[in-house]
Amino acid sequence: NAVMLAYYSDTFVLPLPAGHRFPMQKYRLLRDEVAMQMPAVRLVEAPAVTAAELALAHAPGYVQAVLEGRLSAAEQREIGFPWSPAMAERSCRSVGATVAAARAALSEGVAVNLAGGTHHAEGLEELFHHVEVGCLEAGEGDVADADDRGRHGEMVRHRTIRRQRRCGVPADTVGGVSTPNIVDTTVDTWAAERPDIDFRSMHTVLRLGAVAKAVLTRLEDQLAPLGLAVGEFDVLATLRRNGRNARVTPTEIAAVTMISPSGLTNRLLRLEKMGLIGREADPADRRSSLVHLTPAGRRLVDQAIEVVAAADDEMIGSISERDRAALDRSLARLLEALSPG
Repeated sequence: NAVMLAYYSDTFVLPLPAGHRFPMQKYRLLRDEVAMQMPAVRLVEAPAVTAAELALAHAPGYVQAVLEGRLSAAEQREIGFPWSPAMAERSCRSVGATVAAARAALSEGVAVNLAGGTHHAEGLEELFHHVEVGCLEAGEGDVADADDRGRHGEMVRHRTIRRQRRCGVPADTVGGVSTPNIVDTTVDTWAAERPDIDFRSMHTVLRLGAVAKAVLTRLEDQLAPLGLAVGEFDVLATLRRNGRNARVTPTEIAAVTMISPSGLTNRLLRLEKMGLIGREADPADRRSSLVHLTPAGRRLVDQAIEVVAAADDEMIGSISERDRAALDRSLARLLEALSPG
């Protein structure tokens, strides 16, 4: 009988800030438990995935930025921990475990990766897509034909647009393919597979999504030199719009910024650590608090709104005033139709 392989990478520890809640020791404990309860399973230290393998599902520029420590401060905040050589090594080992397990499963029928899981943790973001890299790497061999690899590659490219934009690839391209072409290709391939369905509305919906992603990318690029992510700017801007001495509850901020309470809590903690906001007890509700801008926060958001307004002008400046007015009216009607109530 074939021996089941289980790949682990718990010996490559991710250095987290003191007091961080993520239970990094769980990977070692899991391996110990497998060794004790399932002695027939062969435990193998995960090999490191290569840059070429990562590039199957990620833009090469992003891969190199992670491996060489060239992530911006805003990108590191989004990930949830500062860059370090150990962080890059652990990520490569963790993905390498998935790749190795995928290869082993193709020949042996089953294998397992005991690593991964940070993408489920509050405040942590996975650096690389394990499953996509593993599937594409497995598809590079003789097991999958060229059509299978092509279809899966197209799926991965669509799923990784948001992650790949961090690498410096222009906002309207992914893997050298322009976003408009991706939209057309997606609709055309669906129409070929399901000619019984009218996909004209999908064209519009996909373009709206692509525009939203492109706008977000442009704003992130503009705000990064100020050390701000778009979500952090949204919170500061909400406070700033309410006046110089505004005190706003987290509930009110969440309603305006349209983010979850847990997501807002993380943003408020980061902004407070940065010295940009302050919090005090709400005299009207002991269970809540009041949030206000600090002088440093006010100065930064005043600078940031100038950057954002200029970026907005640059993005919308590509269409005429007439087209802009028509677009505004159409989007207003669509938003009203989609709004609850």
